[in-house]
Amino acid sequence: MQLFDDRIEPTAVGLADVADNPRTDAVLRARTQRAEVVARARISTVSVDSAGGRPVYRLRFTFVEPLVVSRGFSGNQIEIAVRDDSPAFGIVKWLDTRLIGHSFVAFFHRFAGNYEPEVRFHLSPDDPQVLAAVRDASALNELSKP
Repeated sequence: MQLFDDRIEPTAVGLADVADNPRTDAVLRARTQRAEVVARARISTVSVDSAGGRPVYRLRFTFVEPLVVSRGFSGNQIEIAVRDDSPAFGIVKWLDTRLIGHSFVAFFHRFAGNYEPEVRFHLSPDDPQVLAAVRDASALNELSKP
């Protein structure tokens, strides 16, 4: 199971209306406990450029309120690249600049890249139940530390 799978949950952008119960979602719990950053985040800019003749969308997120989880991260923004081989590419291409202003409960983790860290992500609906489940998972993680 990949926790930072570069996916946007369809329910987060109105493409589905049935969601699992976030409080019983073991993957959400594990994702929260391993993320470097978990926060309510709003897309502030969407741009597209090309790398090797292939489209790359760049999404800049601004954190809406204090970070729920912050491990070794500072700042109030983060940018991700969505390439044409990313699971999120179809949604990003379809919505394009209509994503600006859309908010999510966002999970980010940086991994070593060839030249700079690569930010991997997962975007969940900006929903009070999701946010409550994330806060619970974060609190449980803090309590289980020695």
